[in-house]
Amino acid sequence: MQYRYSIVASLAMSLGCVMLQPVVAADAPAAQMNIDELRARLALTPEQQAKIAPLAEERRTQMEAIRTRLASASSRRDKLAVMQDAKAIQEEFTGKVEPLLTPTQQAEWKKMREETRAQMKERLRNR
Repeated sequence: MQYRYSIVASLAMSLGCVMLQPVVAADAPAAQMNIDELRARLALTPEQQAKIAPLAEERRTQMEAIRTRLASASSRRDKLAVMQDAKAIQEEFTGKVEPLLTPTQQAEWKKMREETRAQMKERLRNR
């Protein structure tokens, strides 16, 4: 049982690797706030914003579909498969965004992702 928890916990933490964490579809203001936080904390240039915003929107849409799939997954195996898909989406997003950032911005983004992982870990502990 501890092993299963570890797998699910590690996948869940990897989902929160970026500040644009999954939000409920009806919670668009929260999504915008996270985009604004990215802009502010990373001091994105207008050019970077123009390139990252569509990537973030695409990721948000994909994560909404993941949440729907996760809610309807009936077995742990199904849930694990959905979580792995979510991790792949996150890794793809990260791979597209990182090259657009300067080394200084990449360092700050890494810090932001670590903060998010810590928050996810804390939420899992409090369940």
